[in-house]
Amino acid sequence: MADNSSVQSVERTFDIIENLSSAPQGLTLLELSSDVGLPKSTVHRLLSTLTGRGYITQDPESKKYLLTLKLFEVSSRSLAGFDILSAARPYLQHLSMITNEAVHLVVREGARGRVYLQGRFVQKYGTDGFSYRPP
Repeated sequence: MADNSSVQSVERTFDIIENLSSAPQGLTLLELSSDVGLPKSTVHRLLSTLTGRGYITQDPESKKYLLTLKLFEVSSRSLAGFDILSAARPYLQHLSMITNEAVHLVVREGARGRVYLQGRFVQKYGTDGFSYRPP
């Protein structure tokens, strides 16, 4: 439920986006209207705006609305400055310590992966053998 400071149209827009994210096959205007509990005219206006901005598309045959990759593109830009190594290191060290095994942080890049952090952290020997391979 929205609080008093929320903007109703933004709330409704995110209701639509979240419903579409749960329906990879897409949803019709009628299905979306029913799911979010809004009149078809309201949902249609919001869908038109989202379509115009490139966040959703409509299949011409089925008339179903689908999310595009634009949300992913926008959110990916915010990760540009994210330091994955600093964030992952304590978890990898803990995992290595409790399993007594080597651990690796691999980030998928296309069909392959790139190793960013690998090593072994064994508390009983007091070693910290992590290494970093720059992208």
